[in-house]
Amino acid sequence: MIRNYIIFAFRNLIRQKIFSIISISGLSIGIACFLIITLYFQFQHSYDQFHSKKDRIYRINKHLDGGKGKMRVSYTAPFVADYIRDNIKDVEEVVRFSSLSLDLHYKDRSFKELFAYACDNHVFNVFDFKLLKGDSKSVLESPNSILLSESITIKYFGDENPIGKTLTTYNKSGEEISLEVTGILKDTPQNSHIQFDILVSMNTVKYFVRETGMKMIGMVAIPICCYMKIQNPMKYKEV
Repeated sequence: MIRNYIIFAFRNLIRQKIFSIISISGLSIGIACFLIITLYFQFQHSYDQFHSKKDRIYRINKHLDGGKGKMRVSYTAPFVADYIRDNIKDVEEVVRFSSLSLDLHYKDRSFKELFAYACDNHVFNVFDFKLLKGDSKSVLESPNSILLSESITIKYFGDENPIGKTLTTYNKSGEEISLEVTGILKDTPQNSHIQFDILVSMNTVKYFVRETGMKMIGMVAIPICCYMKIQNPMKYKEV
């Protein structure tokens, strides 16, 4: 029976070639579009799912009331992190990220790095970015510490061991800033909303902004993305 159906279908395909080509092409395109859309939605819904504490991590946003209506932005003043840490008991950790643009130099190699952030040392207590080399508890503890992704490490050092090596950059006044490599990171997954190639210790930022004349009490002049990890995800509304 099935054999007869197959023969009948095949004869119809031969007999009505143009109609068959249009039908098969339409079906193929439809299936292809369905698969592409499905993969796209799967990728979008996979964002930040690799963090084991994802249900306890929240970004702090700021609401601005401007002339064109209310606007929500993802940056705050740096002192907000200290206030949250000291005054909200249900918050375990607060991590700050500040975007940097670095012109890095090592021997005869120089590159402009746009995907760089200064961040706090306890970033690995909140996020599951994988550290391949270095101690997660101390890699960003000291001033002038820098972490490089695998890709960036190869770009500057090739097959050399970069740990303990020094990269140099300059602030706007032309002062040289030395940065010691204290760790290597696995490249950031594409489905992470935080994308970086380089992390610098937060207490290094003062060397980049001091020449601008900004008031440096608590680094109030620097825009910061602030994330907090709460103890109980069921109490996020209370926090």
